[in-house]
Amino acid sequence: MRGLAGVLAIDQPDPLVREVVAVPARGVERWLTQRLSYHLGSTEAAGICANVDFPSPGQLVADCVAAAGGAEPDDDPWAPLRLVWTLLDMVDGEFPAPRGDRRFLVARHLGRFFTSYGEQRPTMLTD
Repeated sequence: MRGLAGVLAIDQPDPLVREVVAVPARGVERWLTQRLSYHLGSTEAAGICANVDFPSPGQLVADCVAAAGGAEPDDDPWAPLRLVWTLLDMVDGEFPAPRGDRRFLVARHLGRFFTSYGEQRPTMLTD
């Protein structure tokens, strides 16, 4: 913890540039933010953890690959918001229509599973 706090405490040339720390889950983000607030600042109890982004490792990799390729991250066909529409076409074509407007909810739910599997268990998708 103190090592990360030490890295984040180094003054940057541009104070508006955000720091990036990849975390596996939102709970870890909250915990890190709270712990870092004790180590950053002028006194031990008065620190603030601000101007830090906490993307998931999968999101960080997707953003880096998109930036390196000169593309927008949202152009990725496996991006969660784009994947919903592909899955919606599959749900409409293969399964009986769910009652009401649940088709979109079903596709979004399936999209979250595929995104999660792609980040945490990529071999499961390729198999």
